[in-house]
Amino acid sequence: MSVSPKIKVWLWPLLIVLLSIAVFQYLKATKPKVAATEITERAWGVEVMSLTQQDWRPNHTLYARVESNQRIKLVAPLAAEVKHLPFKEGAFFKSGDTLLQLNPLEVDLALQTAQAEFDEAQGAFQAEQQAQQTEHKRLEQEQTLYQIKQSDLARNQQLVERNLASESSVDQARDALARQALALMNARLVVDQQAVKLKQLQARLDRAQANLNRTKLNVSRSHVKADVAGRVLQVSVAEGDQVNANTLVLEYYPLDSLELRSKLPTKTRLKIQQALDEKQSIRALYDVRGDQMALPLVRLGGEATSSGLDSFFKVPPELSHLRPGDVLEIVLEMPTQQQAFAVPYSALYSSDRVYVVEDQRLVARSVSVVGEVEIDNVRWALIEGELSEGDQLSVTHLPNAISGLLVTPQSFNGQRGRR
Repeated sequence: MSVSPKIKVWLWPLLIVLLSIAVFQYLKATKPKVAATEITERAWGVEVMSLTQQDWRPNHTLYARVESNQRIKLVAPLAAEVKHLPFKEGAFFKSGDTLLQLNPLEVDLALQTAQAEFDEAQGAFQAEQQAQQTEHKRLEQEQTLYQIKQSDLARNQQLVERNLASESSVDQARDALARQALALMNARLVVDQQAVKLKQLQARLDRAQANLNRTKLNVSRSHVKADVAGRVLQVSVAEGDQVNANTLVLEYYPLDSLELRSKLPTKTRLKIQQALDEKQSIRALYDVRGDQMALPLVRLGGEATSSGLDSFFKVPPELSHLRPGDVLEIVLEMPTQQQAFAVPYSALYSSDRVYVVEDQRLVARSVSVVGEVEIDNVRWALIEGELSEGDQLSVTHLPNAISGLLVTPQSFNGQRGRR
């Protein structure tokens, strides 16, 4: 039996399709099976410590700036040449060293001029005094003569009444009395004018005396010696310069005027103020090659800002090599903090959060830092907040820490803090 050509045309493609389906089903049935992947939660290894409350003497790390509370400006007291100016900017000087000397010749001329003006004013005043004494005597004589003229007039009038003298004698006596009254008035005017002039000359003499005293004082300041040890901040002139009076020559500060200015946070400031009110002494410590240098708290600032309140600490003589502008790291000793937890700084997150471990998972707790203490030369934070005695605190700082994170706790056997 033969197959027609038309059947052959569509039979072979059909056979190929059926064969392909059969091969696909065979490969699908015989492919290897992949085991299902099981997803497990990762546990992070952390070190934990058991919290214990106790009383601590906390401290705070502060950054303080060296300042001077006495920046002394030395000015030229007279117009003269700068003869001696031995110290330059930054130089140290000791008590008794010469800081400034003006030209002695010009200084002497200024003193001689002031003395001459005083002598002239004094001479004029004394001459006027003598003239006034003379005029006072003249006034007394004129007064006496006036009284005599009055008596003459009265006597002549009596004689006329008794017909013992003529009317002309009365007229002459009256005329003489009038002339004497005018002379007396002129004498009084001279005395009054001399009194005014004497006051003017007295004022001139007082000004000359004040100028002489001021010049003597300036002369004493023309050769300036240091009364304390100090350091030069700035020099504005040079030896040989001709300066005017009150020209700034140099600026310096005494070594014993150095102090440290630091900003106290508001919470710290309140505790310090309370301690000062209770007459407690407050100090800070500064490490110098392993030795702790005590810096007493001198005073608190007068104006508070949002960032805190300025505090001032005394710089001891051993640190007199410091200069204004230096910045130091100091440790402020705080009053006793009762029932606080000491923890490594690695346990803190943003200074207000820690994590405790409960059922192998992290739980966030809010805290506040109330100070720090030093344990075996390592600084630990003192905290208080949502914590209890015996809580298991995570001291391993995890960048992905979050409440509920699975952890594997291990005992904390080291110290993490700030050195």
